[in-house]
Amino acid sequence: MKLQKLSSIDALLIYQTHLPRDFHSNEIRPLNEVALLVESGLYYGYGLYEKDELVGYAFACSVPNSPCVLLDFCAIRPIYRANGYGTLLIQLLREAFLKLNQEIVIEVESPASAFTDVEQHLSQRRIAFYLRCGMVHTKVRTALQGREYLVMHLPNELHLSDAQIQAELCHIYAAVFYEDVYGHRLLEPAGA
Repeated sequence: MKLQKLSSIDALLIYQTHLPRDFHSNEIRPLNEVALLVESGLYYGYGLYEKDELVGYAFACSVPNSPCVLLDFCAIRPIYRANGYGTLLIQLLREAFLKLNQEIVIEVESPASAFTDVEQHLSQRRIAFYLRCGMVHTKVRTALQGREYLVMHLPNELHLSDAQIQAELCHIYAAVFYEDVYGHRLLEPAGA
């Protein structure tokens, strides 16, 4: 099993073919916007491979010299799920980003913001998965399209505070997201 940074072409192909199956359509950005971000180097993908077969993937964004990387999407292909590959993918990403002096940060939908019981259950499962992977909650919250998101991170030797994570998310949002289109904003200030 190996983790491989994806070429621009492979990243866009996986984004176009796998994300619509694994994520809700309102979470997926238009391909032309993602292509521009991939070409700029602010947005990139990783693939988890067994030999030449794609098992799972992750998409992340960061800005130059940032100690944080925002994990935007992370999924295991359906035929490989429930075999520990998700945990392995997170572990390998942690190691890869640690070599780049970066700590993984994620946004996960708050169960309280779910519109249906099914969405609430999915949110709770995602949070439980990330906690099992070693992620911890921060006091930082974001909002997007009328939903609240919890911000979690995977601590490593960088020991980033909530305030540092919040500041880095502001830089990432400014570079990667469009306030008027996505309405991304921080809800709660983080303590030092």
